[in-house]
Amino acid sequence: MTSEEVAALVQKELQEFRYELPAPGTTIGIPWSVEKAYGYVEQLNSFLVKPYLQEFWLADTYEQSSASTKQLVRYWVVASVRDHLEFFDASEGNFGLGRSFASSPTPFTIGVRGDLVGVFCAI
Repeated sequence: MTSEEVAALVQKELQEFRYELPAPGTTIGIPWSVEKAYGYVEQLNSFLVKPYLQEFWLADTYEQSSASTKQLVRYWVVASVRDHLEFFDASEGNFGLGRSFASSPTPFTIGVRGDLVGVFCAI
């Protein structure tokens, strides 16, 4: 994939995003309002970056994060918010969340995967 292809995918995801209120009684807690969900879409738009490849330490699971030998992976960063990076994993076809820490120049994945907007809402 190229940066342009990833950018086009992000724009397509944003254009096709639809939030529907869950049916009453099907959630734990109070569902987000439509306004709140689309407020996150507006925020996401302001944090988008030109997609670039970034190495991450793979740490989505307990086993990965506690392994003595960590695995490096490369994902497309699509949004950046302070110490969080939202990425696109082309091999899996999903988005994920990574985090930078002062102790490492390479960010870590943190086990949040899904669609573009849903992952951003986890920040």
